[in-house]
Amino acid sequence: MLTVQNTDKAKIWSVERTPWPAKGFVTLKQILGRNGGPIPLSASRWWLGVRTGEFPQPLKVGGRTVWRVTDIDALVVRLESR
Repeated sequence: MLTVQNTDKAKIWSVERTPWPAKGFVTLKQILGRNGGPIPLSASRWWLGVRTGEFPQPLKVGGRTVWRVTDIDALVVRLESR
């Protein structure tokens, strides 16, 4: 969530980040950077990477598309080591 505080001298912007779970599943909104996630990509670029095998495949859980936290953590480590 983005909030703006007006002061006499400047505007202060703050972004409330989505907490990153230690285990379980995350949604695409939690993964992508503009929503506070660890990977700064657009949704279209993300889905291209999923189709080509560059990014982890999603699972369907309760009718929702999710990814394992462990798969995303491993992806972040791999991307940081490049």
